[in-house]
Amino acid sequence: MRPYRVAGLPLGRRRTALVSSIAAVLLVAPVAGHAQLATAGQTESPGSCELHIWPADGMLAVRQRALDSRGSSGVLEGILKRTQQATADRRDAQVATALKEKVAVPLSPPQQIATLKQLPLNASLGIAAYRPIVHEVPLTSREIRTITTRYDPAPTARCYADLVVDDLVYSREYARGRKLKAFVRYRDFGATDRPIRSFATLVETKLEIFSLDPLVTTDAANAELVNAFARNLQTFAAIVAKQTPHPQSSITGKE
Repeated sequence: MRPYRVAGLPLGRRRTALVSSIAAVLLVAPVAGHAQLATAGQTESPGSCELHIWPADGMLAVRQRALDSRGSSGVLEGILKRTQQATADRRDAQVATALKEKVAVPLSPPQQIATLKQLPLNASLGIAAYRPIVHEVPLTSREIRTITTRYDPAPTARCYADLVVDDLVYSREYARGRKLKAFVRYRDFGATDRPIRSFATLVETKLEIFSLDPLVTTDAANAELVNAFARNLQTFAAIVAKQTPHPQSSITGKE
């Protein structure tokens, strides 16, 4: 696996880079009643329940080539790997230039927020009574991993839950194609100060059009990427909702 940085992408404050198959493309249509969804900072009547949602801090990228999946066993493979790396470096530079000059940053936090506000994640998670509140500033890696209480104290909320898109990753893997992957975390506090249940896992959706290598960012490609992001969140929510009984704590796919 060869992680790499794509200049022009907001790779976030956490890492240099990362990244079966859900082939269907989901069209993100406005959700009935979504106008009631609040933005962070707005208040509701005391005693309400709230679901606080945070986007990822940009999209990461990872690529795996054929020879990356096996160890080097000779001079020839060493030469091939060096040649592949030089070619990949040139393509990375071309992609970075094209992104900077021609297209908007894919799945920036504002783009994620626009999609998150359209999704009925509270209902999908099985907590329809919780009022969704989408935050505009992503949490830092340190905040996500060190804060064990509520990320947002929400003093007026009788009950509280939060959902965080921890990592958002574009992946191109040898023999597996392109995918958008998301590592998502969910915690439900109920009416307490500590989580009564939590769940985190990696979800992914196959990409048929959107590509960073070679660069394909047509309107259809960008729409597919946004739809893949929505599908990942809905897949995650469906997994959480099916947990019966709900686990006290479950994290899969990542430390």
